[in-house]
Amino acid sequence: LAYLVRVGYLPPPPSDAAATAAKFVTFGGERWMRTGDVGELDTATGRVRVVGRCTSLFKLAHGVWVSPEAVEAALLADDDVRRHVRHVFVFGRAHDHHVSVVVVPRDSGDGD
Repeated sequence: LAYLVRVGYLPPPPSDAAATAAKFVTFGGERWMRTGDVGELDTATGRVRVVGRCTSLFKLAHGVWVSPEAVEAALLADDDVRRHVRHVFVFGRAHDHHVSVVVVPRDSGDGD
């Protein structure tokens, strides 16, 4: 597994076995590295796609965890939204029950 990780991505190896073990998890009989990335498994191909970072997740008041990157990507995946919106920014706070979205509209002459 180590040869699949980009050089410099991981910190220097820890000096004790317990710290090393904390960097890995066993899932489905295989050993996986805890990188802090959020992944999505394509069951048809068996491939994992990185879709965000754990550090950007936030939890709403009713216990739902939200990945702002996933919400932003879902919004911008819609052709009508992309036609009218240049950027979106999703955020939330622990005492709220909803997320908020800041939308930057496209100018009528935008070519991007």
